[in-house]
Amino acid sequence: MLIRRPVLHRVFEYWDGRRAGRAFPSRRDIDPLDLPFALGSLILIDVLRDPLRFRYRLVGTTATTRWGYDMTGKFVDDLPTPERRAIILDQYRRVVESARPLAIHGTHVLDGRNWVYDSVMMPLGQGGTIDMILICVEYAQRDT
Repeated sequence: MLIRRPVLHRVFEYWDGRRAGRAFPSRRDIDPLDLPFALGSLILIDVLRDPLRFRYRLVGTTATTRWGYDMTGKFVDDLPTPERRAIILDQYRRVVESARPLAIHGTHVLDGRNWVYDSVMMPLGQGGTIDMILICVEYAQRDT
């Protein structure tokens, strides 16, 4: 897994340190206030089962500003762009099915501008069951 940005790497190291020999830490092992350097870039996703769905519990101001809308309390199903929704659903499912972190690098058009983004998605849960995903995402405007 290649993590390109220092802030994302620091968040991953924090997550990794909180595992304490387990496959992944629980939500109670993670305190977003321990990550003041990344607070605006953090996203917490609830993983719901039967059927598998994903709900945004917390969306940092950086993502909300970049997206142009706040997804807090909403499901991935509520994302306005079907193509983006399909990509995000695939990524979240990959994290849940593999029970491993996932680093993503990509491009996205938001507010009529081209952006490059990097994110790291890390599972959280107890007893081998993932019930949340911790995400850190960073954007940089791309020259066209």
